[in-house]
Amino acid sequence: MLVAGAILLGLNGLSLLEGAQRMPGLGLMGCSVAVLAVFVAHQERTAQPLIRLELFTHPAFARGAIVAFVYGSALFGSTYLLPVFMQMALALPPSQAGAVLLPAGIVLAA
Repeated sequence: MLVAGAILLGLNGLSLLEGAQRMPGLGLMGCSVAVLAVFVAHQERTAQPLIRLELFTHPAFARGAIVAFVYGSALFGSTYLLPVFMQMALALPPSQAGAVLLPAGIVLAA
């Protein structure tokens, strides 16, 4: 529940950072960080944690987690953010935005 709350607070905060609602957005982002800190503190105290945080002290695991995060971010950016950018910022219709991404999808399938 703590992680879900932190994610929801963080996403709502990010959505409010643009425009006149900057301060409530920053407040929600701060609350998200605080709830995430409570989660980490709880995981360190409990007998059976959801994730053993000491795993991140092992260099191989930490590097693997960083690579997985970067790979996931790039995949999310290419499959979701790029089409949204093309439609909203470049004012391309959805069919044209999809056509721009089609060659990459064909190469990936091959």
